[in-house]
Amino acid sequence: MNELVKITEQSGKRLVDARELHQVLKVKSLFKDWIRNRIKEYQFIRDADYFRSSNFSYGDVQVVINPKPRQEYLLTIDMAKELCMVERNEVGRKIRKYFIQIEQNYRQIQWRGLNTLVVGNDVFVNYKATLRELGYSDKSGAVALRKKVRPELFILLYGQNWIKLNYAQALEKQAQIKQLRIEFNKLMIGGK
Repeated sequence: MNELVKITEQSGKRLVDARELHQVLKVKSLFKDWIRNRIKEYQFIRDADYFRSSNFSYGDVQVVINPKPRQEYLLTIDMAKELCMVERNEVGRKIRKYFIQIEQNYRQIQWRGLNTLVVGNDVFVNYKATLRELGYSDKSGAVALRKKVRPELFILLYGQNWIKLNYAQALEKQAQIKQLRIEFNKLMIGGK
């Protein structure tokens, strides 16, 4: 499935950048007017339906002496779906269906306390979280090397690498064998 709008995961929440959604929906009004009007009109709730932060923007001007803070909005998938629906255009319908499909593919299956994603018939787990859980290095170089060796086991979703659950389980067995070897060596050295 092609990514129509980038979905990020932060603190266990899947979120969409409101500016990107505004752009992809091809809304004719200015972003700041559009988002404020929609929040007010549909009574969206801050820190439940959307999250705000201030970033510094240099605007469209080449040289700016005093940068002004600009409000950034991260939207929940539910709010983003509703905004797509109220735009009443083909792009909005397409993006809304995309969000619905993403949600249908996402199921809360736990493996070692980590969330997984179901994509088609495959189950995936977040790669870096898996490595940390199992005591492996999650440095970018190590990740890139593993991904180069076995690319068929990886998928890029929400801007993050995910691996097939069976690969995560194989890594878990390798970690267990490594731990057994360490314990065996301690026994052998201590038993002399």
